[in-house]
Amino acid sequence: MLGAIEANLFGVWAQLARFPRVDYRDEAEAIRFIGGIPFPLCNSVMRAELSTAGIDGAIEQILLPFRERNLPMLWWIGPSTKPSDLEDRLAGHGLEYLNEAVGMAADLSVLPPDAERAMPVLIREVVDEDSLGDWLAVFRIVFDVPGFVVDFFAAAMRHLGFGSDLPYRHFVGLAGGVPVAVSSVFFGAETAGSYNVATLADFRARGIGTAMSRAAMNEARAKGCRWSVLHATPMGVPVYRKLGYRECCRLKIYSNIYKLDR
Repeated sequence: MLGAIEANLFGVWAQLARFPRVDYRDEAEAIRFIGGIPFPLCNSVMRAELSTAGIDGAIEQILLPFRERNLPMLWWIGPSTKPSDLEDRLAGHGLEYLNEAVGMAADLSVLPPDAERAMPVLIREVVDEDSLGDWLAVFRIVFDVPGFVVDFFAAAMRHLGFGSDLPYRHFVGLAGGVPVAVSSVFFGAETAGSYNVATLADFRARGIGTAMSRAAMNEARAKGCRWSVLHATPMGVPVYRKLGYRECCRLKIYSNIYKLDR
């Protein structure tokens, strides 16, 4: 399951890498997603598997395209990362610990019966420009991202297209016809990953976020997936435990943003 949790994360970024503006390099030593905009989430190193021989030179080569463009970036450290002490070595190359995500998984074959209860919002899939606009409006506010980041994801999502047959799908929760929550699901080879679960501040504590998560789980089960996975913030873990998710691993995130700010 550890590998499947990481693979889903890698898979969703590989899907976004179909957007022509992305410089995506899936090589033996690491995956590099270079969105080319000055926002760390859009520039990442993943699945690093380095030999200890010449490791410092290898790290420098991986970081080179980010440094050449002066891009803020993230380096993900997960269960598959090699060598095991790689995070200690990153400090010598200008990267510092930023935060971590908790890899969690839920067995959909034992989904609790109350997962099918009435939802507190009307959930609709993003299928056109209007529903994409609703999704982006909530995404921008909740995650507090700059307009150029919203524009990047909007263009990528338009390029990938919409439809129930696609691997990366997005949903909007409507309360009284107003978009108040969002979520996304990525269907990988083994798992369905839940992403971008967010609710506007004025509509929290009403079970809406839980409803958006349950809707994603139900969609995954309808598609025949046994496992739903996600990458939660430490604060979100108790919420997802109530939905049947269990902690499986931790993914630490290192970044150069502190160096760029100095």
